[in-house]
Amino acid sequence: MTSQGWEVSDAAGLKGTFDRQAELRLLPQADGVGGPVGGAVASGQKNIGYGAPSSGASAQPGATLTIDGRRYPGALALTARSDVGAWAFDVISQVGVEEYIKGVVAAEMYASWPLGAYQAQAVAARSYALHERQRARLIGSRFDVESSVADQVYRGVEMAPQVHKAVDDTRGVVLTWNGSVLRSYYHSTSGGRGANARDTWPTSRGFEYNLGGPLQATPREESGMTSPYFRWAVSRTRADVSARMRQWGKDHGQAVRELGSITQVVVSERNSVGRPAKFAISESAGRTFVLTGEQLRQSLNVNAPGFGAIVRENRVNSSDMEWQIIGDVATIRGRGFGHGVGLCQYSAKELAARGMDWQSILNRFYVGAKIERAY
Repeated sequence: MTSQGWEVSDAAGLKGTFDRQAELRLLPQADGVGGPVGGAVASGQKNIGYGAPSSGASAQPGATLTIDGRRYPGALALTARSDVGAWAFDVISQVGVEEYIKGVVAAEMYASWPLGAYQAQAVAARSYALHERQRARLIGSRFDVESSVADQVYRGVEMAPQVHKAVDDTRGVVLTWNGSVLRSYYHSTSGGRGANARDTWPTSRGFEYNLGGPLQATPREESGMTSPYFRWAVSRTRADVSARMRQWGKDHGQAVRELGSITQVVVSERNSVGRPAKFAISESAGRTFVLTGEQLRQSLNVNAPGFGAIVRENRVNSSDMEWQIIGDVATIRGRGFGHGVGLCQYSAKELAARGMDWQSILNRFYVGAKIERAY
């Protein structure tokens, strides 16, 4: 993007400039290998989202476009985001659902995992995507889902035969609850105890789907022990965790923005399987603040002025945690990685390796949901 508009180069070196206020839709070349999205376009601040193909001209089957070194099937639509910054824009991958799901499954699971885990992941990802697509259209969003952990990680073209087989084997299959497609959340590692969606996200008007029965924790045999995050511990200074909680409170308009120096963090409420749902945070001025487990996890991982970046070694990985504060050091011991709702990916890997089929894996983690074909 330049001050004159979108500047695009094709594989032959030809350049064109287009109105920066209009959506620019790019189709891959007819030979099946698209050139890079070039020129000034590649230098802006980007947010990559997924959207269903729009009407009009369409990309040829198997043709791709490349952006930032990654190939994407279908078309790419570029939309300026002046509300974010002068040079910011969204990159929207317009692609069919099944091709999109292949890019998600490959990004969400390791290449060496069993086919059954891929198949379970494909159904969960497809269900989530179709649920979010309907929701995005109701609110008038320009795209359906984001390509990051904000929704589902998506990495474009995937060539692994096992991924293609898993998605093709489950084509059109989704999870449903009370006649509607289930917003089937999933995460890396539960640590043996699942979380309730109703404890983790809003349930007010427009978010009633988080009350769905299959999205609440149920007792089950412990699994997922092969995950490097099945059990973990991190240590931070009291100043560090206090500052990050305050910053999160400021960012989200929460009372914890007034937090002083923490003195104690204890579990104040647990769900039916023993996983913490709420925490009480006490501070030096004698006040107590209550946060949900997911709010606490997020608050501990935000950036705060004067403190270092969050990296793997000091990240708080889940809401299932216990605290010990001695002197200036807060030690946090926890279970699992992620929000804990729905499918545990490391458990799916282990169960599939034992021979459990993908239908049984899904029934284990979304109790009461139906497995149905949407198309």
